[in-house]
Amino acid sequence: MPEVGFPAKKINNVLEAIRLHDNYNWDEDGEKTDHVETMVIQDADRIELLGAIGIARLSYYFGEKGYPIYSDKDIPMSGKVWLNHSLVDQIKRDPIKKWKNMNFTYSRKISKGRYLFLIKFYNELKKEFKEHHGG
Repeated sequence: MPEVGFPAKKINNVLEAIRLHDNYNWDEDGEKTDHVETMVIQDADRIELLGAIGIARLSYYFGEKGYPIYSDKDIPMSGKVWLNHSLVDQIKRDPIKKWKNMNFTYSRKISKGRYLFLIKFYNELKKEFKEHHGG
C-alpha cells in the first residue's frame, strides 16, 4: 500500500477489514466486530446479496457446481457444509438471515425493498417447485 501512496496511518484499518471480512457474525457464528470499516463492507455485501444480482449470482454458482435448484430434503443443520442442499434452501439459510444482521439502521432501511423482493421470490420459487414436484 505504501508503494501506491496509501496513507500509512490507515494501513492497519485496511488490514483489519480484510482479516475480518469473511469472519464476521452473519448469524450466531463468526467473530463480532465494532470495526467500522468492516461493518460497512459487511453491509455492502449483504445488500448486494439480497437483490436480483445476488439471486442471479447464487443461481449461477449453484448451476455451475451442478447443485440442485430444489430438494424436498431438510436443510442440513451443519454450519461447516453449506452447499449440501438446494438453491432454494440456500436462499432461506443465507441471504434471508443476513438481512436481519445488518450493522447499521440505514443499511437495513435502504435494503428493505430488496429483502422484501427476496422473500417474495423465495416463497414463489418454493411454491412452484412444490407444485411441479407434487409436494
